Amino acid sequence: MGKWKYKLEDEGKQLRKLIDEDDLTLEAVIVVYNQMITCLKLLKMKLIGRDKNDLTYEIDSMIEDYQLACPENTDAYNYYEEEDILNFNLRGFYDFCDDNRVWIGL
Repeated sequence: MGKWKYKLEDEGKQLRKLIDEDDLTLEAVIVVYNQMITCLKLLKMKLIGRDKNDLTYEIDSMIEDYQLACPENTDAYNYYEEEDILNFNLRGFYDFCDDNRVWIGL
């Protein structure tokens, strides 16, 4: 395996902790989205060299997608649908991090 180029130590650790909670609610789904957005914003600030040019647009697009996917009012949403959408977005987030050698803290 290659070397990690970037590390999301504390923010990634917090994200994993939020995901691993047994009692995931719609409110928790919102918190997970916000933590993914925080991780992406931090990663964007850490980008150097060519990665800054190559990844900035993709990160901005992901942030916008997650902001739009995040439920606004928990009364109007179905938890199971939102969980499925969140899981889809989490896969995309983790794939992006793996593809770009970003370590997500444990």
